[in-house]
Amino acid sequence: MALDLSLYYATNRNPTDCGGDPVALNQVKAFGTEPYLPRHGYITFGKLTVKLEESAVQNCLQQSINDMGQGDGEALAALVKQERIQVTPYVDPLGKTEKTLDPKEFGSHHFALDLEQEMKQTELGGKGCDLLVYIHGFNVSWEEAVGGALALQLMYNHKRPVAQRGQNPDSDQKIRPSRPIKVILFSWPSNGQMLPFQSYRSDLQDVNLTDVAFARGFLILADKLKTRREENRDANQTVRLKDRQREDCGGRVYLLCHSMGNFVLQKTLAKMRSLSKGTARHPNLFTHAFLCAPDVDADALAQGQPLNPLLEVAQEVSVYFNTEDLAMWISDHTKGNPQRLGQVGTRGLIEKGIYNIDCSDVVHGVTEHSYYLNGSVAQDITQTLARWDQNHKSRSRNKASDPGTFVIKPVH
Repeated sequence: MALDLSLYYATNRNPTDCGGDPVALNQVKAFGTEPYLPRHGYITFGKLTVKLEESAVQNCLQQSINDMGQGDGEALAALVKQERIQVTPYVDPLGKTEKTLDPKEFGSHHFALDLEQEMKQTELGGKGCDLLVYIHGFNVSWEEAVGGALALQLMYNHKRPVAQRGQNPDSDQKIRPSRPIKVILFSWPSNGQMLPFQSYRSDLQDVNLTDVAFARGFLILADKLKTRREENRDANQTVRLKDRQREDCGGRVYLLCHSMGNFVLQKTLAKMRSLSKGTARHPNLFTHAFLCAPDVDADALAQGQPLNPLLEVAQEVSVYFNTEDLAMWISDHTKGNPQRLGQVGTRGLIEKGIYNIDCSDVVHGVTEHSYYLNGSVAQDITQTLARWDQNHKSRSRNKASDPGTFVIKPVH
């Protein structure tokens, strides 16, 4: 039996089916490896669908990986890459500019409305969903980016905790029922076809053409969510307290960046401030940010460093690192970069709301870089998505000697 899977996306990649003609953007079927240059800072929103055989999906979800336990998200991503991706963009009305267009006519407005409906009601669970914004790493094609995003969506919904009956609702160690996750893929023009060293240099250049587009995308998302929350708050002022949760769609928004996607985030945060016309602080957009194998400087989150503004955008931050990550070693030793956050964590940085998750004991393989998709690491992330305490006794992790640092335990 085939599964019909859907995914939301935002991208500044060049459309490959319409010759770069914006009039034909509603006919686009795929995206390429270059930025959309006719309009600097342009970002298009859309929704896509893919069909996968349920048996193949279940095989990947049940596949055991060494010390990580069940769940091969990388194999799931490879499944998607082989299938036809049906793209449906949210397009702006033709013949109008941003100056003459009613804000409610923008494709981004309809994109936000559909996300709001997903947060209220979803086919995955019936009670609405949370959103996970996903920024992929370098050397990733459009098809691979879609595969990674759908693998996240499938794996994290498969792994999400379910409340157990008979628990004390006032207990600090309770198992909270988590909401289904809908992933929003933010895809930038990573090459996905070059040799790794060439691709790395090329992708670094493309990041500089992405920051404006993604900053606009984040600000659009923040503005729409702020409006939704204000409307829900006003509506709930006349609703009895016990009914408020039912009336409010209540969905949370999370962020996950992988590898060079963290550098994209770093550049995006800097551009958000300049686009916000001197606003003192960034908008608080995410409940939690997951920095997985982050290819940025190890001190990037420290005060005064370029990724530190993330602590305004997200309430909490988890850094997932692997001391044996070959991609981090290559970035460190062959490209002249300082020691990487994805290899050593924050190196003892003590700041409220920052957690280091050491995955070195469970990650094995040639590249050891995409472990966030697999087994116990995916399980740990879903537990945070379910708002488990970092010290929750049911987590498969040990507390390390460094403050705010935890070590994922091998599955035996």
